[in-house]
Amino acid sequence: MNAPQFRTCGCGAPGDFSRGMCSHCYTSTRYKQQILGSWDPDRLDPAAARAHLEQLRAAGLNQNQVARLAGVHHTVLSRLPEVAFITRRTEQALLAIPVPEHCAEIAPDKSLVPITGSVRRIQALVAFGYPQAQLSRELGIQVASMRALTGRPVPGNKSAGQEITAGRHRQIEKLFNQLQMTPGPSQGARELGKKHGWALPFEWDEESIDHPDAKPIRAQRTPKTDREARQVERRELIATEVRQGATGHLIADRHKLAPAVVDRIISELGGAAALRQAGDNAGSPRQSRPADTTGTRAVIEQARRDIAGRRSPARTRGLERTR
Repeated sequence: MNAPQFRTCGCGAPGDFSRGMCSHCYTSTRYKQQILGSWDPDRLDPAAARAHLEQLRAAGLNQNQVARLAGVHHTVLSRLPEVAFITRRTEQALLAIPVPEHCAEIAPDKSLVPITGSVRRIQALVAFGYPQAQLSRELGIQVASMRALTGRPVPGNKSAGQEITAGRHRQIEKLFNQLQMTPGPSQGARELGKKHGWALPFEWDEESIDHPDAKPIRAQRTPKTDREARQVERRELIATEVRQGATGHLIADRHKLAPAVVDRIISELGGAAALRQAGDNAGSPRQSRPADTTGTRAVIEQARRDIAGRRSPARTRGLERTR
């Protein structure tokens, strides 16, 4: 076993006491700088670090995950509510961690995060016509694992379905973003979704789908009120503003959207550079070509059929009696 390595003090002794110095040199340096009035005690008010830690916890990161991201020992965070001061290094390490929309955005692949958003995305894809066997192949997992991912209890394993690895969460989110605008091929999957009352993809708000208290916006019969129609309008709005020179952060701030959502939509549209180039090539005055809405119409028609199929037989009989 190798002996621990310490920094060397300027006098040649091991610099393991404080600030890379031995005890004698540290005491001497501190005394001289205190006389000159230049001594920096490196003691900061922990209020800012405490507030930032609470924001990270509210986003779903636990104490050990924050400690790994900050590169500090977990006991530093456990003592943070009680200490009177912290070092500048600790404060800078904590404040350097961005507060994510969801903890899975910055958590390491093997870290465990809440499964809520992943379950909602898988349920929505099944209700939209994607069979679990197809989704399991896309994710590279066994079909049996889909039971927990659809929010159903796993016999003999009470803890299953509570958490998921951050890497798997990101994989499910990517698959959901790819398929949410295209109806699936399986009527059996739609029937399963209707049986369990699972929301469709466009009934979930992208910014709140991971929040435990979020509720789906159930689609109405009028296509203009469908979540899918709002998503199409949002994409067109973002594309137009990027062509006009707006940045992703400006668009997010202007329309109260999550920056990650705006960046993803811009990426799906080919990137900001490609959008601006397309706007430049259009010339002035611009001659716009009619948009190809075939795919959008197919989504709306499928949504109409799904919503109509969810109407209860009792309500249908009541309508027939009034005719």
